[in-house]
Formats: sequence, C-alpha cells, structure tokens
Amino acid sequence: SDVLTDEHSDTLQGRKDTQHLQQIMTQSVESIQSQVDQETDIGRLKSAINSNLVSIKSGVETFITKDNERYVKAEQRNQSLKQQLKLMEQESDQLQKKLSENRKKLMFDALTGVRSRLSYDELMEQEFSRWSRYQEVFSYALLDIDHFKLVNDQFGHNAGDKALQVVAKMMSRHIRKTDFLFRIGGEEFVLLLPKTSRESAAPLVEKIRSSVGGASFHFKQQKVDITLSAGLTAIEPGDTIESLYERADAALYDAKHAGRNQMVVKS
Repeated sequence: SDVLTDEHSDTLQGRKDTQHLQQIMTQSVESIQSQVDQETDIGRLKSAINSNLVSIKSGVETFITKDNERYVKAEQRNQSLKQQLKLMEQESDQLQKKLSENRKKLMFDALTGVRSRLSYDELMEQEFSRWSRYQEVFSYALLDIDHFKLVNDQFGHNAGDKALQVVAKMMSRHIRKTDFLFRIGGEEFVLLLPKTSRESAAPLVEKIRSSVGGASFHFKQQKVDITLSAGLTAIEPGDTIESLYERADAALYDAKHAGRNQMVVKS
C-alpha cells in the first residue's frame, strides 16, 4: 500500500514537472519567434535567443534531475518490495509447513498413534459419499476395553495409558492397509473397513478381539487383565453416520451385557 501510494504521488509530481517544462519551452519558443519577427539588431536578437535557450536548457536539466531522482526512489522501493515479498514467501512456506505438521498431529491421536476423532469425522464423510455415489459397502465396528476404569483405579492412569497404547498397537498390526482404526474417546475405538461386507469383516474383528484377550499384559511386573468387547455392523440403505454408530453401539452394549470379552454383530 505504501509503495502504491508513493508511486502514485511520484506519477502526479512527474506530470506536474512535465507540464512545467512544456510551459517553459512554449514560452521560450514563442519569445524567440517574437524576437525574430520584431528585433532588427542582430546583437540583441542573438542575446535574446541565447537567453531563451539557457532557460530551455535549465528547464530540461531540472526535469531530468527530478526524473532521475524519481527513478532512483522507484528502484529502491522495488528492491525493498522484492525483499519483503521474498521474506513473505519464506514465512508463508514455513507457515504452510507448520500447518501441515499441525494437521498431521491433529489427524492422529497423540497417545496411541492411531487416527483421531477429527480424522474419523473426515473419513466417515468420505466413506458415506462413496456409498451414496457407488453403493460401495463397508463395515463398521466399535471396540471397547472392558473394565478400563478398574485398570486405572487399580494400577493408576499411567497403566491405563500404557494399556491403550499396547491395545492400539496390537489392533493396528491385525488390520489391512485399506482399513482405518480410530480412537474416538477414552477407551473406545472405531474400526472402519471399506469395501468389506459384514460377513467378511466378522473374522477380522474377532481375530483382533481374541488376540488382545489372549495376550499377557504386565505393568511394573504385575499382570493386567485386558479384554475387548466389540459391536460390528455394516452400512445399510438409509443409514447416516449417527444411525450406523448407534447400531454398532447397541451391538457393543449387547456384548458387554452378555459378559464382555466377545463380539456381537447387528444388521
């Protein structure tokens, strides 16, 4: 804004200087013409013409000096602007890098390393869009660590955090590259299985659940019993993200109510 203001100011001043020079030259030429027409004495005529030429020369020199000054100032402004733009580009690149890094952090859960709630919201929208457009089936499972509060109460929150990390790592090992595992809150995880029917998803979810339940967990040399309950469903016509979650949550509730450490499938 400052550069544009200065450029505009110099342009106006340049127009004024041009008009002033034109005025000097017009007056001087008219004076010379008048002297030529009226003066009979050669000496006085030469003196008058010389005086007008001096005036013209002085006007041109003054104009050129001021124009050069404006040019130098414009070059200085341009150089300063280039430096500022280069600095802004560097800052913009750094900001973009930080934004990318921060977004990556936000897309993954800081404690467990699996995908976060923000990532869940985005990918579920994408999966529902594919379902609406191509009718690509997908399965959806809720997995919850049984009696997690007891783990925290008995062994402390550090043990609870460690349990979450270990369970998330075990689940991640069993899923396919095309699957998505999210931690959506507390000890609750969501497994999204694109292009997978409920029948095909059941063995995978059961394998994950049983592997966690069959593992031996220890914290500070004390055995910690950790099991998973799972509720599995698949997309159905008319579903929303909320209805899909509610159906999986109902299946998870049934699994918990039936004694935990098991999977229930709902259609």
